[in-house]
Amino acid sequence: MPRPACTDGLDKFQRCRATRRASGMKLLRIWVPDLHAPGFREEAERQVREAEAKLANLKQEIAALEATAKRETAEEAERIRALAQSDAKKVGVAAHAEIEAAERAARLELKAMAAALAVDGAESLLAKQLTPAAQESLVDTFVKSLEGRPN
Repeated sequence: MPRPACTDGLDKFQRCRATRRASGMKLLRIWVPDLHAPGFREEAERQVREAEAKLANLKQEIAALEATAKRETAEEAERIRALAQSDAKKVGVAAHAEIEAAERAARLELKAMAAALAVDGAESLLAKQLTPAAQESLVDTFVKSLEGRPN
């Protein structure tokens, strides 16, 4: 749909230039602020005052940022230190548990070895001391003890 025609007698470029001039701009090859426009000086001075105020507070802002960075660094260092201590305790507990488990296994192995040696010693002692007559006497005594019992 076509745009309605303007009745001010200006073409679109003239209207654009007039709008830009009214907003305080001056036409060079590019549009730049018009230094002679009303209010330009006041706006520039306001911006200078604002920049100077920011610069004046810059040292304080830097000091505040440095203080915040130091505090956060100290907090992070303390957090890492506490985490390292916690991990070290966990490693110590795990090592202690592993040592106790190894000790229990060694004790069980030692008991099994002692029992095997005792059985071997008893077997060799029995083999030396048990004569065929003593063996027959033991079997007879056992059989007699079974005769009096119910099934």
